[in-house]
Amino acid sequence: MKRLLGFIYGVIAYAGFMGWMVYMVGFLGHFAVPKSVDSGSVGPVGIAVLVNFLMILIFGVQHTLMARPAFKQW
Repeated sequence: MKRLLGFIYGVIAYAGFMGWMVYMVGFLGHFAVPKSVDSGSVGPVGIAVLVNFLMILIFGVQHTLMARPAFKQW
């Protein structure tokens, strides 16, 4: 029974992943999906660069702090 449930779970996980991949192909290729990568509104470049910079900064700070031995011990 455990083996059958594991197999069913694997099939469902694989099907979900393949569905996501097909959607991403459509999203990036501009077909068969309701919204594509280029269908959003265009905003100021300066704000986009600032937001991207802040997101990278937050990611870097978080991972730098998490790599410290004190954090790992905590």
